[in-house]
Amino acid sequence: MLSNQTLVFNKLVGITATVATVGLTLATVSPAQAQTLTLSVNGSIESGNLLGTTYTGTFSFDEPVGSMGEVFVPVDSLSITFTDTEVPPNTATFTEADMPSGPEVLYLDGDLLGLSFSVEDAQLGTVTFDFTFNPGFTEVGQASLFYNIQGGGSGTGTAEFEVVPEPTTMLASFGILGVLGWYRRRSKKPSR
Repeated sequence: MLSNQTLVFNKLVGITATVATVGLTLATVSPAQAQTLTLSVNGSIESGNLLGTTYTGTFSFDEPVGSMGEVFVPVDSLSITFTDTEVPPNTATFTEADMPSGPEVLYLDGDLLGLSFSVEDAQLGTVTFDFTFNPGFTEVGQASLFYNIQGGGSGTGTAEFEVVPEPTTMLASFGILGVLGWYRRRSKKPSR
């Protein structure tokens, strides 16, 4: 039979391990550091020259820390694929390297409000895409897409955005579950 002192010690070890794991998970980014945010986007174009075109992609950027007012943040990486309604469908994939003025996101008083970029298309010329998020966008959201073709023509579309979890966040979550499972299993073992 275990002494009361041993039982208390075992509980303290379990609590300490749990608190440490949770603390490390929550402290992966200090408040003074920018955190890289990755979003996935998909939708379709509902009007204009590109009617019926669908698209899907991802983009990443460093969230501004403590920003007030209007802040434009450069996008670190962007890859988006457009697919038209032709048979067979034509696809075009664009990355930040294809964008003459670099993609950027807009924040207003700490809220993510939009994504903007222009691409050079062999047939259409310069096409500018502006995504406008609902105010207060945080994890999952609807947005509107507006585009403008330099030589004439414009249109609108739908867009859905979703935050892509960072691999380190997922690993930390699995680590927490593992520690909690180990501790629970260990505490249920009969004493000798």
